[in-house]
Amino acid sequence: MRALINKIPPHFRQFIKFCVVGTISMFVDIGLYTFFTRIFHFHYLLANLLSFVVALANSYTLNRKFTFGSTHKKVGVQFTKYLTVYVIGLGISEAFLYVFINKFGLYDLIAKPLVIGIVLIWNFIGSKFFIFDRDAKKDSRADTNSSPN
Repeated sequence: MRALINKIPPHFRQFIKFCVVGTISMFVDIGLYTFFTRIFHFHYLLANLLSFVVALANSYTLNRKFTFGSTHKKVGVQFTKYLTVYVIGLGISEAFLYVFINKFGLYDLIAKPLVIGIVLIWNFIGSKFFIFDRDAKKDSRADTNSSPN
């Protein structure tokens, strides 16, 4: 099994891990969104913001360790970058959620997963090349050095 996994290109393996973390965070996000809108009757945009914040903390922790294997010592700096990328993602999420619900008339629990799928691409690119870029470059060099010639 390990040999099969090693045949997958490193960037693709990383994307798969990112998607696993994203799936976990999506369940946290949608679960809390549903809780806030159905139990507390919060407005859907406020519920989206609150569920996003909790999912963000979960996602950062898992992506830092599991996906990108970050050893960056300045966690505050790294988290600030993470927050920047993901706040832009939140803006994209809020805009698409508003359009899907108010302009296209989609049910919010159908629109929410669609929006998460759209924002996934932005978040991976930002994570890989802006947040964890030092770790990604280090991993890339390690993969190159360990390849048989």
